[in-house]
Amino acid sequence: MIPAGTYPGLHSGDVATCFAETVLVVRAELADGTAYALTRLLLGALGELPGVHPSLAGFHPATAWRTVPAPLHPGAARAYRDAGFMA
Repeated sequence: MIPAGTYPGLHSGDVATCFAETVLVVRAELADGTAYALTRLLLGALGELPGVHPSLAGFHPATAWRTVPAPLHPGAARAYRDAGFMA
């Protein structure tokens, strides 16, 4: 459900939906260290993400890396492992 007011001026009531996902996509050639740093920043800000957008309240790093639509960048995978979300 997209709650009324999520996108002011675009809808006046709740909008039923099957799901909403946010995927951060980077090019495969991005330096591992850059992908690692970016992912660590996001993982370190979990409590702040819903304030960026309400849909991010559903982001669960313990499972998010399992459902990516493309191969997980090696730097991001290392960040998930280091944070204890991935074996």
